[in-house]
Amino acid sequence: MRKKCKRKVYPLNPNIVAAVIESVGFIPNQDFDRLRIMALGSVEALATGAGTVADLRCLSDNLNISETMADSGVGPEALEACAAAQAAVLSIMKRYGKWKKIETTPAELQAFREMLAYLDAQRTSISRGEYEKFIVKTWARIRSNNDKCVIVG
Repeated sequence: MRKKCKRKVYPLNPNIVAAVIESVGFIPNQDFDRLRIMALGSVEALATGAGTVADLRCLSDNLNISETMADSGVGPEALEACAAAQAAVLSIMKRYGKWKKIETTPAELQAFREMLAYLDAQRTSISRGEYEKFIVKTWARIRSNNDKCVIVG
């Protein structure tokens, strides 16, 4: 008697309709508020001199997502702000390498604020599913060591 393969069948999401509606719908304002508070908190920590590498990493992650979305056609006008923020991150990292202290200039803080304003507009103009796809695409760009991505840490 021959052996038969016993394939395991895993159940799908029990509420498929709700999952599809959630992925097509827009992101709720509570989630946006949480993301905004986290990013603006990082900017304020850098402004007061209490910034850490984690704050800089949070801003660089937001920068990478915004740049990926702009490259893909969602808010291409954000590329200038992304370039300015990228230059700010690189200069902060250079100073951190010298003095082991994170210090920012007012121009760098303004570049971060402009980039976050564009990112907020980009987030509100697409659905949740598309935003999640951009997050995955950004993660793939970071793993592949893409030249456009800034990696802190």
